[in-house]
Amino acid sequence: MSEQDDRKPTATVSPVRSAQLVAIVLALIELFQGDWQGALLLGGLGWVIGLFKHPR
Repeated sequence: MSEQDDRKPTATVSPVRSAQLVAIVLALIELFQGDWQGALLLGGLGWVIGLFKHPR
C-alpha cells in the first residue's frame, strides 16, 4: 500500500495552485469593476505565474 503512495505525488490540488486560482479570480472581479489596480494585479500575477512555468 505504501508503495502506491510513493508513486503518486499528490492526488489533490496543491495549495499553491489553488491560491493562484483564487488570486486570478479576485483580480478578474476587480477588472470587471473597472478598477485599474485590478489590472495591475492581474499583470503581476501573470508575471509570477510565468516564473513558476519557467523556473531558473
